[in-house]
Amino acid sequence: MQTDKKPDVFMKTVVTFGDKPAPAMAQIALKRTAEEGKKDHPQASRVIEQDIYMDDICTSVMTEDEASLLTQDIDEVLSGGGFKVKEWISNAALRGKTSEANKEIRMVENQSDEKVLGTVWNQREDEFSYRVKPEVHPLMGAAQMWTKRKILSRIAGIFDPIGFAAAFLIKAKIGMQRLWEKGVGWDEELPVEVSSEWERLFQEMKTLNDVTFQRSLSPPQFQGNPMLCIFCDASEMAFGACVYLRWELGDNEYDVRFVAAKSRVAPLKRLTLPRLELQGAVMAARLYAAIKEEMTLDVDSVVFMTDSMIVSWLDPQSSQEIQVICFYKGE
Repeated sequence: MQTDKKPDVFMKTVVTFGDKPAPAMAQIALKRTAEEGKKDHPQASRVIEQDIYMDDICTSVMTEDEASLLTQDIDEVLSGGGFKVKEWISNAALRGKTSEANKEIRMVENQSDEKVLGTVWNQREDEFSYRVKPEVHPLMGAAQMWTKRKILSRIAGIFDPIGFAAAFLIKAKIGMQRLWEKGVGWDEELPVEVSSEWERLFQEMKTLNDVTFQRSLSPPQFQGNPMLCIFCDASEMAFGACVYLRWELGDNEYDVRFVAAKSRVAPLKRLTLPRLELQGAVMAARLYAAIKEEMTLDVDSVVFMTDSMIVSWLDPQSSQEIQVICFYKGE
């Protein structure tokens, strides 16, 4: 051992996978790469900045030629920062075009299903769908004991950020709220009649495998810009909102595309039905604000639809009503 020798100095030139700061460092480097590529490839840089989640890029354009050019530009920008795209997946054949900087990129074609940010995407049909895991809807058996913990675990197993299954999941949320009201413990076995209700609900969950939604928000043939239609309503148990795009096709025909939906259970502290309907209106306004910020399509008009009776609440008569309504009008 040469104790009097000057120590050698080694330095890592890449981020070590598994280090705690590695995800943050990778994202910072990615944003910096997009910033540096803005001058030569502004659209590709915008996609990298806005349409990327961790290590997945998810974006869309109107034509195949635009898609081919955009993928090449993204490859060029990312290669400038030392990033490499593993593969491109598209609902249309991009003719195998890749940039000179990334000739080894694989163009994935003829693939039936692919996960896109947790949602199953059928590449051939260009549709979103569900794949409910078998353990999410187990059959009742002699050894099966239903508890609040197991039920919540199965409900949480359904990933639905857009709200495709909002109408179904709200039934499960209402059921969970009832268990809370009854004071049921986490590992306490549920009564037979309650367990039977949950068994039927989880059996219904199987039908989610047959539910599909078109990925594209625009039909193949349309005339002009669409109308954005936002619905909201409430009951004594829950309230929610959903958003659709209504396209004119010509010859007095129309096409409607689902955009997003949200639902929420009513609070345990009971509210009047008109106030719950106002909560639904607030949810609709928030959902519209989020969609307006993210959606790049131009719309001709925005129409909010709700129970006409609660609209009159926006003109309060008493001081107490003024305090409540001012909050909702502010939203």
